[in-house]
Amino acid sequence: MRKTKTNRRTRGAATVLAALLLTIAALLTSCIKDDPPQSTVTAVPTLSPTVSEASTGSPETTDDGIVRIRFLKLSKTGITMKVGSTERLSFSAAPAGVDISGVVWRVDDPTVAEVNNGIVTALSVGKTYVRLSRDDGEVEAKCEVVVTDGDVLVIPVTDLTLSKWTMALTAGETAQLSYEVFPVNAVEKETKYKSGNQNIATVDAAGKVTAVAPGVVVLTVTSGSASDSCLLVVRQANGEMPAAAVQTVMVGPGMQKEISVSNELYKNYLGISTIKYVSTNEAVVKASAGRISGVKDGVAEVHLRNSFNETIYVFKVTVSLDLPIEGIKLNKTRAEIKVGQSVQLTATLLPEGARQKRIEWICENKEVYSVTQDGVVTGVGRGEARVTAYVKDENGKSFTKTCLIVVTD
Repeated sequence: MRKTKTNRRTRGAATVLAALLLTIAALLTSCIKDDPPQSTVTAVPTLSPTVSEASTGSPETTDDGIVRIRFLKLSKTGITMKVGSTERLSFSAAPAGVDISGVVWRVDDPTVAEVNNGIVTALSVGKTYVRLSRDDGEVEAKCEVVVTDGDVLVIPVTDLTLSKWTMALTAGETAQLSYEVFPVNAVEKETKYKSGNQNIATVDAAGKVTAVAPGVVVLTVTSGSASDSCLLVVRQANGEMPAAAVQTVMVGPGMQKEISVSNELYKNYLGISTIKYVSTNEAVVKASAGRISGVKDGVAEVHLRNSFNETIYVFKVTVSLDLPIEGIKLNKTRAEIKVGQSVQLTATLLPEGARQKRIEWICENKEVYSVTQDGVVTGVGRGEARVTAYVKDENGKSFTKTCLIVVTD
């Protein structure tokens, strides 16, 4: 399911980038010295804002230490409505952690339209502006509203992209799902939200998510024929990740290892390029783009974080020269010899640095070949048979690898 969204993700990212560049240009033209914070373009049928994860410049705070809004963006800059119809506007705010309780909605001409917490109602034919501003009026965003008494062209939603593809909450916390539709001037049909497991998280008709219990769940939003989904990780009450989101791995000093999420569900989401791999102790282990490198003996964690810096998966990593056996590697998988000739097979325990155990060699057909305990195979008679390298670890678990021996006259 996630793989089918790749082009839409690219297009959504391009749309956001274009909107950001236009915002920067507008702010520079207005001689605003501070760089504009990064915004998230949303078009959601809910009234809660999307708070951008990052911004430039120092956050503006009140005497009480509350972070103030430095940037506002409405989900639409222009709408055409029929008398008596309603339209919902959402907004984005930045920087992260801003206090959005003091935003003010207003209409330039209240005889043409009215606005109540983002819901615009067309009253009479005409044109006006709906404005959203900070309580002191210093920061503002506006949307042009055209009201007509004729039929309005209905443009259907062809695609939908959630603003967050992964989320992490603690049991009891809430969040708001927001999304972007294509085309941007489309008229949305009934929007439906769904939780893949109500015991882990619920989502109401307005897209409000409530984390219920530790675990992993997929949340889906649908408008018409378009839909998208989000992976939600619900942490334990103490902030620890749920068992489903923690994996234990081992690696040797000076060695590299691929790390991948075992659950197929995660693989669909963690292929997103915005996922970051962060080591909690780079003196012990380093991490980058799905690979870990052991530095020295010790224990550390590698956190997988989304673009909002939320940890959505954890690898507990032990770096040691005494690693448990994971398998056997042979230097050959097929060897062809003549009667009386010999070939040397070499078996290596995996991973590199694994605990050393004696490897046994098992002969499948003594009439075709013989094998020493050092892995030297000698042809005895014409035919084909397999030779097996075998080892058992201290827990009694067995590992094998075979090579096909072909003996000719």
